[in-house]
Amino acid sequence: MFVQRLNIRKLVRLDSVIFFSININLENQSIKIFGDGLRQAQVNIPNSFIIDAHSSFNPNDEVKIIIYPSKYTCHIQVINNLNGTWIVNYTPNEIGQIQIDIFLGEKLINNNPFQVNIFDINQIYISNLNDGFVNQLVKFNIDTSKAGIGQLEIVVQDGEISCNAISYNSSQFDVTFLPYKCGLYKIDIRYNGLTIPGNLYKKN
Repeated sequence: MFVQRLNIRKLVRLDSVIFFSININLENQSIKIFGDGLRQAQVNIPNSFIIDAHSSFNPNDEVKIIIYPSKYTCHIQVINNLNGTWIVNYTPNEIGQIQIDIFLGEKLINNNPFQVNIFDINQIYISNLNDGFVNQLVKFNIDTSKAGIGQLEIVVQDGEISCNAISYNSSQFDVTFLPYKCGLYKIDIRYNGLTIPGNLYKKN
């Protein structure tokens, strides 16, 4: 299976599984924080993580979330399950890196803020994808310059056909593949594990 993966803007490679978990001891309290919303998130899409402090549950404890920096108000919802766990939902509204501080009562849980990468797959543009011929390279362009930091993945014909991507700057690429027979060719393009809206088909 041939899969073309490209890291954008020198980001350390992101695994396909973006689940994140951390255990914290706070004044003899064992607290676990986990969820994919602690590592990366798609802009304008609700993301979440869970705080688990049930081993030392205090019914009077409240969770406070601070997200920064942000030019615009980020919607945050904290759901108290009344059993020592909380669900935190938030919707980022701008591309870039945000930091999240988590307070349990008046105490800061994490000494260092969680660094979360915010990106937008709707800002990825594909151009010059035209019909071609058998045994002649098909070439098209992908521009991720407005999408934020991430990993680009290109799969042609479910990985049956090798493809090549050459960067002509840090976030724009020329992509080529060689069709071996007439027909429709399926091209899947993913960014940080999310499929770009609308699968692309190339007719030869």
